[in-house]
Amino acid sequence: MSEIKLTNPADSHRQSVEECPHYTVSGGQYQLRNDGVYFVAPVKGADAEDQQGNETKVCGYLKVECRFRDFESNTWGRVLRWLDHDGREHRWNLSDKTLSDEPSSVRGNLADQGLWMAPRDSRKDRVIEYISAAEPRERAICTDRLGWLELADGTSVFVLPKETISKNKTQKVLYVPPSREVPEIESKGSLEAWIERVAKPALHSSRAVLCICAVLAAPLLRLTNRENVGFHLRGNSSSGKSMALMIGSSVLGSPKLKKVWRATSNGLEGQALQHNDVVLQLDEIGQANGKEVGKCIYDLMNGSQKARANIYGLARKVNKWRLITLSSGEVGLREMAAENRVKVYAGQEIRLIDIPADAGHKLGVNESLPEGTDTIQEYAKQIKQACSENYGTAFQAWIEHLVVQPPVSEDIQTELTAIVAKLVPEKSSAQVKRVAESFALLTYAGEKATKLRITGWPEGTAVSCIKRCFLAWLSAFGNSESREEDEIAEHVENLLLTQEARFVPLHPTQMGLSFQGTPANRLGWFDGEIYYVPSAVYRKEFCLNRYHTEVSRILLRRGMLIPGNDGKSSFTKRLPGLASAQRCYRLRLPKTVNEKKS
Repeated sequence: MSEIKLTNPADSHRQSVEECPHYTVSGGQYQLRNDGVYFVAPVKGADAEDQQGNETKVCGYLKVECRFRDFESNTWGRVLRWLDHDGREHRWNLSDKTLSDEPSSVRGNLADQGLWMAPRDSRKDRVIEYISAAEPRERAICTDRLGWLELADGTSVFVLPKETISKNKTQKVLYVPPSREVPEIESKGSLEAWIERVAKPALHSSRAVLCICAVLAAPLLRLTNRENVGFHLRGNSSSGKSMALMIGSSVLGSPKLKKVWRATSNGLEGQALQHNDVVLQLDEIGQANGKEVGKCIYDLMNGSQKARANIYGLARKVNKWRLITLSSGEVGLREMAAENRVKVYAGQEIRLIDIPADAGHKLGVNESLPEGTDTIQEYAKQIKQACSENYGTAFQAWIEHLVVQPPVSEDIQTELTAIVAKLVPEKSSAQVKRVAESFALLTYAGEKATKLRITGWPEGTAVSCIKRCFLAWLSAFGNSESREEDEIAEHVENLLLTQEARFVPLHPTQMGLSFQGTPANRLGWFDGEIYYVPSAVYRKEFCLNRYHTEVSRILLRRGMLIPGNDGKSSFTKRLPGLASAQRCYRLRLPKTVNEKKS
């Protein structure tokens, strides 16, 4: 089948029948010509070879380029290519299911994207019949996931909305989105222009460099078998955090890539699936439901959909994703949780890493300004213009390198270990080391892309800027023995200090207290500095949804739990008001607190 050179619909030139892709149906034949699709009905009694009878123009130029299917030979469909009223080219990977179930929506989508169509015949929709009748010879594999895809021959390709980057030129792979919404991952301008107008000016902001490196690092998660992670820029509305995210967006695609936090966890699942192996950008965390944001973070970083049943009661395929999240907001996770009286755990804080947006130079996210730029507002205006005119080229160059020469996982790990060693102070907690590994991946990506001449930065730029951001996080987070241990100890201490009314004196007379009766929500008993807590209450009120043995080990280490004579965490004791002896825990406040009380 010969390729047809696209021309403007205004061009009335017609090629011969032999040059036309044509498809025979009952009552006639569809022919694709340079100026559109025609339906040709043979003249009654005419020779079979003479098909130039009554003809009707059905629509403008609309070619069915190829057939596609997934790896299991399901999800069949067709690739459509057409010209709009201005001669601009459009493409659509149309599934056969959509064509069959929603023919009106297919026609509406084509019209919405500029395809001229003749008024619909009351008896038959010629456009839909033409698409259905077309049987091109070319075949392709389709997928509903962006990012890395391993082909049958073992080679890996990277799927983007409008193209697939591959060194295998024999196998065509297409992206067929599960919904009409497709991420704005595309390119505009040139890599050289992006370097000069975006990447180099970004050197004046360590936070902007971090955002660029995060986008470059996202495809490395699969290659290094790393977990999902997020970075949250926290600061006031004039700090420039949204500008930093926009600079990061320019690596991947259009500024329209940025989404908002205002969504449920189910809604974010859909966004995550659309950003597999790339960055998901979420602006203004303050717009999220404060009571749900912790769960949203967990679901995002978990990388898996919740299991659901289909209409037949059978388990649906559970989709998974890998991604890095870039987030911004005036508040951080801990502040949001406090405002909504929701507990935040250290595990959530090291999954969405909270970085102060203010770099500390009275320039918001910037440490300096380019020569000739007087204000941060002027800088932001220049960057915004540059990002709207130059985007996506750096990511394309980066993926082309990773596809052709994927880095060896062991080599990456060696480099990451060396980077972490330079970042982490001595005697740091396991949580700090884990976060440092995420910063190290960004550092590696930035330095590797720099060596490939994708960023235009001096070598060492990513190292110094990412370290600056890491130290800002560390200063805010702290480097205690364990943040989670601190949380448990603080929780227990808070219960003992603020909930004294829920403890019954064990010996009220000896303590000089008058017995006021048993509170309905009793936590336990106390005798001087010792608090006795029944096992069931201990697990429910004191353990913060953690396994009680883990909590007990922490409290023992900190001297807040007194073991029994047998060395076990709990012991059996007969307590007033209880029918029989039962297992309980002996707790006390830290020495420093008791000293203050006395």
